[in-house]
Amino acid sequence: MHFFGRIFKLFILSSVQEIQYMRHLTKKQRYTISVLKKKDYKNKEIASIVGGVSSSTISRKLRINALKCVGYNPQKAQEFYKIRKERFTKNRKFIPEVEKVVRHYFGSDKF
Repeated sequence: MHFFGRIFKLFILSSVQEIQYMRHLTKKQRYTISVLKKKDYKNKEIASIVGGVSSSTISRKLRINALKCVGYNPQKAQEFYKIRKERFTKNRKFIPEVEKVVRHYFGSDKF
């Protein structure tokens, strides 16, 4: 199967419920995570306290935003988030290969 076909198949098969819950952490949530992690709370406990996120989200955020010398810093995590957000605000091109895969999976009559 073509690379884009695999990606769209995975996207289509992913649950709608999972997609609905993907959102960014607030500053308050980031600082809460930082404080609880310093107090040696487990990711699952942190997730239940913060609310609206899973333990895997906590783990991912700690890993992505960790600084090598000091670990997780909520202020830096917020800065990294803003940088990533700015980087992806540019318009993206709908290249012919992607259009072909979309038409294959969703049908050309829906465009």
